[in-house]
Amino acid sequence: MADWSYCEYRITGEPEELDRLFGIMQKVENAEGGPWLCDLMTEINGEEAEDGRGQWSELKREEDCISFVFEGAGRTYIEEWDEVCDNFETLCPYFKGELWAYELAQKRENPEKGWFPDKYYLDMRYSEDEDDEAGSFRTIEDVYKRIEELTGTKISSEEDVEALRSALEKENDDTFILIYEIEEIPRGGSSSHTLFSWG
Repeated sequence: MADWSYCEYRITGEPEELDRLFGIMQKVENAEGGPWLCDLMTEINGEEAEDGRGQWSELKREEDCISFVFEGAGRTYIEEWDEVCDNFETLCPYFKGELWAYELAQKRENPEKGWFPDKYYLDMRYSEDEDDEAGSFRTIEDVYKRIEELTGTKISSEEDVEALRSALEKENDDTFILIYEIEEIPRGGSSSHTLFSWG
């Protein structure tokens, strides 16, 4: 079974092109197969897509964008969403996504609209009695503050995080603390990067 990514997407551009893409996405969504990216690419390009193992949900036509949640097999699929938007003159996708099994967080920020400004992603389990804690943050100081709130341990540096991780691991080897830098993906590019990998 594939490891799935979880992504929030927003596509912006001229209203007429947004309406056109939204209509195509609704058509694919209401078809027998459901809202698969590969079916959307096939509908737009007129030929069967080679890859596109993922589905969207929560599709909305907002005032200045199309928004949806996308879950993809093994990666965030930004290249394919770029390809979808390349069929229109003005459309561009922005997103934030995580692929937990591969310690990967990616985004394409839109500073003008304030979309996806966070720069760090925290994934941790600090007690056998607690579920995993995950979230994204604008600064590394915000990450440290959240770890401190959860564990009651003063955190102000990478060394403090490492010391806490070691202490937690002595009590329960299922605990972990992972902090990723959310990688900015330019139009037409994709790669992976992990800033810290503790635990």
